[in-house]
Amino acid sequence: MSVIIKISPKFKEELNGRLLFFIDRPGENEEPMLFKRGGFGMNGCPVFGVTFYGLKGGDEINLDEQKKHIFGSPFPFDEIPHEKLLVQAFFIRYHKYKRKDGHEIWGMQDFGGGGHFANNPFNLYSDVKAVKYGEKDIKLTFIT
Repeated sequence: MSVIIKISPKFKEELNGRLLFFIDRPGENEEPMLFKRGGFGMNGCPVFGVTFYGLKGGDEINLDEQKKHIFGSPFPFDEIPHEKLLVQAFFIRYHKYKRKDGHEIWGMQDFGGGGHFANNPFNLYSDVKAVKYGEKDIKLTFIT
């Protein structure tokens, strides 16, 4: 079983940033978007993240191939329970900042979202999908 996230071929820019994979049990919350359910880990949806640089339209990300790089809360990615779950992928787009001292850093650029990733209109997300986790491959596509 694999979790595969596709970047739409319509996406023309290079994509750099943090991919988040959210899970939740059906009926746990009325907010339809998992990334907006408030809190993470013990106070919200379990979330798992990994950073990517140089992605482009048409690329597919197989999270199972990234297991050793994925950080999760409140438990590791490989301990996601095999049961009925809601899943959603979210991508926080990074921007390269050049400092006066010549160093470069990557971070989220705030486009009127108040500094909160869920409100940034340039981040990408997939639809929420109901799955039986562990049964078969999960395929999600970022909406552009």
